[in-house]
Amino acid sequence: AAWPASGIASESDTLQSVTSRGNTTSSRTIFGSISNWGQTDWGSQVSIRRDGPASMASANHTNTQLEIATAYNTAAAISFHKAGVYGANFGLDQDNWFSTQGWSAGGGYTSMRVGNLTANGVVNATGGLQWNGQSLDNRYVQQGSAGAYRQFNVWQNSHYSGTDGAEYATIYYDANDSNYFIDPNGTSNISYVTDRTKSRLGLTGLYNTPRSNYTGDTRYWTGVMGWGTNDFNTIYSNWGSGFFDTWSSPGNAPGGSSHYVGLQAFHFNHGDGTNAYGFQMAMAGEANNRFFWRSGWPGPRPWVEMIHSGNIASYAANQNVNYAASAGSANSIAWSNIS
Repeated sequence: AAWPASGIASESDTLQSVTSRGNTTSSRTIFGSISNWGQTDWGSQVSIRRDGPASMASANHTNTQLEIATAYNTAAAISFHKAGVYGANFGLDQDNWFSTQGWSAGGGYTSMRVGNLTANGVVNATGGLQWNGQSLDNRYVQQGSAGAYRQFNVWQNSHYSGTDGAEYATIYYDANDSNYFIDPNGTSNISYVTDRTKSRLGLTGLYNTPRSNYTGDTRYWTGVMGWGTNDFNTIYSNWGSGFFDTWSSPGNAPGGSSHYVGLQAFHFNHGDGTNAYGFQMAMAGEANNRFFWRSGWPGPRPWVEMIHSGNIASYAANQNVNYAASAGSANSIAWSNIS
């Protein structure tokens, strides 16, 4: 049997002429030792026209348009030949992997040129990956303009990425919000750090609401804890060591004002709104130099007011206490006032 002179084998005019099996689309055409098969020149185009499987997933040897088969555990392959120039193979190798090994490539493989490549699974390259002749062991290809890529283990301008994990750059931006960035040798803008990080910096890890959450006026960003009205016992037991600010007549205040700023230091905070091991000091903002403090171990003790040069006279008069208006030698002490 000979291939039609037109060089196009269609279901209507070739099945019978080539195989003598009749013009039927339900029977497979098997090309074996047909006369002149390897010698006949069929022209510039050969087409096998037959309905194929509905999808690759449902394809098998009974419904595909063309089958390259072997009855043994050997390669099932086809060859491509540019006479006198290059020959290449493509097929299912003996190990059941698709391969381009052999012929002009010898023990190697014929390269394949493709467009965009999507791999539905893991890509394993035993011979290494390359981009533009360079090993991908040392660089990572980026999408972008021609020649745009990132090298590993090589400085590119001010950036270095090492396969040992080292990373050098002048600035790092948050991919979700570039308003946040880290510039180790300049100015950085971050939102929060962990309580552990704060503790390593000597800051309390118990208070985590910065004033920038309440106001954009930087004049209020003074480094104290608190905004608005907060009970003194809550500040004492829950916030840890540091400076605080509370106003609008907070609960458990020492008195003398409606607005207080102060400081406190603790060995341990219970976080129950009552107890802690430490002390608390408060300045009554609207009073004239009035300072109060209290300690707790762990429950808070009553507030006491500090006596200083500005209030000792009035305090002594109210409490009937004698005091020395100025320091002197031991010989000038009025011992009659000492009991």
